[in-house]
Amino acid sequence: MSDRFLLMKRAALVVCVDHHLSHNLFSRYSYLDADASSTCELIYRILSPMIDLDTDIASALYAGLLTDTGGFRHSCTSAETMRMAADLMSYHIPFTELYNELMRRHSLTETWVLRAALNNLCLLCGNRLAAAFISSGEMDEIHAEMTDTDGVSEYLLNITGVEVSVFLYEKTKGEVKASLRSTKLNLSEIAKTFGGGGHKHAAGCTINAALPDAYGLLTTAARHALEAV
Repeated sequence: MSDRFLLMKRAALVVCVDHHLSHNLFSRYSYLDADASSTCELIYRILSPMIDLDTDIASALYAGLLTDTGGFRHSCTSAETMRMAADLMSYHIPFTELYNELMRRHSLTETWVLRAALNNLCLLCGNRLAAAFISSGEMDEIHAEMTDTDGVSEYLLNITGVEVSVFLYEKTKGEVKASLRSTKLNLSEIAKTFGGGGHKHAAGCTINAALPDAYGLLTTAARHALEAV
């Protein structure tokens, strides 16, 4: 059992704050809003009337907004999101530095991961679907961690003409993590069929199968979804 679940088991009261469509109700109390841009937006709603924010708290909340909205690019961004960002900026947060560090800067290992993924890139459905993968052997050779794969699926989605991206990395033999991105499809529904979930246009799942099999399952599901549009 993970430390997180051990902590929850010992807690007298568990409250969940979430904005994911696929949330599983596991707590006694939940504050859920699938229309919110991020969980940080919900935390801001809770905290701002209760405490005096400072630069550190405002910076942390702003960082959450940045990452979940893709730098205020995703469709989940609302007028309320931007009003919240404006209020947080009034606490003299280093917003430029936060943006550069979280949205633009990449480590050398992340660069090698992207190169390996692009070497395995395949364009399907008339280039509407971009699918790539990286094996556990390639991950070991690069000395990469799971966090080093962040951003690959977004990069694939930014290829001209691509409407859906599927990126898989083999965590261990028989366990494959998948990240899905789209400009149109409800990916949380696809991810749910494999025991995962997430946002409408950004979701993920874990498939207990060999990498080629997991690749085939996810690309087939994505192709069928695209062909139905």
